[in-house]
Amino acid sequence: MFDTKQVPIPTGFFRFVVVQQQGEKKKHLSVFVTVERILKSEATTYNDERTLRGLDRWFDKNLTSPKRFDKAAAIFWFKPHVAGETELWHKMAALAKLLQKYRCQVEIVSTLRPGKIVYDDADQIAAVPFNDTF
Repeated sequence: MFDTKQVPIPTGFFRFVVVQQQGEKKKHLSVFVTVERILKSEATTYNDERTLRGLDRWFDKNLTSPKRFDKAAAIFWFKPHVAGETELWHKMAALAKLLQKYRCQVEIVSTLRPGKIVYDDADQIAAVPFNDTF
């Protein structure tokens, strides 16, 4: 199971991702997109659905989402200060743990070079990756 006590604290920008193996390549999916897919599949138990919806509401309320955002290629990254003993970190870990229950491989990826930053707030950035990144 996903245990933040066993996960090294990222030193750069980071994100929680769901890993899908495609041959020899890994594809990283957003945990939030994965939650939507799981909820739409109706494969969850009643309690898990309530927990997922509750976490989803918490993120909607507490994580800024830009109103106008035209950069479809941008990837959202948490800032380094979010890692560790923050409520946001613990909510992400709870979400990751629940996703693993539904056979999702959750990992934390980090980078010091996220790309050209096109959005920036207190806890996160969105960046369009450089051509030589990812």
